[in-house]
Amino acid sequence: MDRFLPGVPARRVERMFAAAPGDEIANGKFDHPESSAALAANAFGFFLERANALPPLPGLENAGWPARQLALEATVRFPWRGGRHPVLDVLVTTSAALVGVESKRFEPFRDERSREIFRRLLVPGLGRPHEGLRGRSGSAAPDS
Repeated sequence: MDRFLPGVPARRVERMFAAAPGDEIANGKFDHPESSAALAANAFGFFLERANALPPLPGLENAGWPARQLALEATVRFPWRGGRHPVLDVLVTTSAALVGVESKRFEPFRDERSREIFRRLLVPGLGRPHEGLRGRSGSAAPDS
């Protein structure tokens, strides 16, 4: 079975996932047909070695494009002690912004509770995800 689309650097993607919490490739979740991780890896993986070719994401055209760096399964360190820090499916770094992408393939459609949770994440009238975790520039940085 081909895990990645043509042009996606398979070994690099697999190393990124192996280094991240959850190790979705080793435990088999990545290869499931409903995998959001596989969706993100195949949608953005092509740009790992050519981040500047990633087109501006809709609604973020003024966020300092072109992209400088792109990472999959990136742990973002927030300025707090202890606890867990979010692991984003994709983290794009531009000259002016950190853009986090969290992929959800079927999760919003599984049951009524899930539909309600994802409905609340949409900005009324815009149909776009809410940008609720925005912080000051430099307040969060990916782990190296």
